[in-house]
Amino acid sequence: MFLMMWGGRMKTSHKVKLSILDRELVQGFLESRGDSKGLYEKRGGFKDVDIIAGALGELAVSRFLRKRGIRVSEPDFTIHGVKTYSSDLTDGFKHFHVKTQTKESEKRYGSSWILQRHDPMLKKAPYRHYAALCVIDMDELVVEIKGFVSVNTLVRYGHIGECKAPMFRQTKVALYWETIKQMSRKALWGITWK
Repeated sequence: MFLMMWGGRMKTSHKVKLSILDRELVQGFLESRGDSKGLYEKRGGFKDVDIIAGALGELAVSRFLRKRGIRVSEPDFTIHGVKTYSSDLTDGFKHFHVKTQTKESEKRYGSSWILQRHDPMLKKAPYRHYAALCVIDMDELVVEIKGFVSVNTLVRYGHIGECKAPMFRQTKVALYWETIKQMSRKALWGITWK
């Protein structure tokens, strides 16, 4: 188990509490999608709760990074006509790909996050790109950030695996916490360590 020091206390992760206003903002984003729902369905397996969880995860990660002096962009709650593989947040130098799983999904599948199988980043993993791994309790609106792992490290050391759920295997791959948690503290949190 990897422990971290936050304000004098040892932690293995960091939790960010969101507000009802945050939830309403994200719900507005979901409702504004309107006819674009088909774009998300084409990506395979997305439900409304996945989109809400992802957007709330971006808000939490953005706030966490800013508290540590990393001035990242605001989450982008706009609809893109085609799938983009750009990062969710950036400070212009470092790029953060926020991956958020719900507690309900975690109970069903274990701690894991899915990625697009054909994401170019998985073939030629760039430096300064990080996967921000999150789990959200949708009832309590608490996001647990488990770490910020270099995408290059994930690819280089074979941490990208096949999805356990057969319905995703054609279009998705997965990151599994059971494998990732074996990484050193620096590999998990180095980008945010102060």
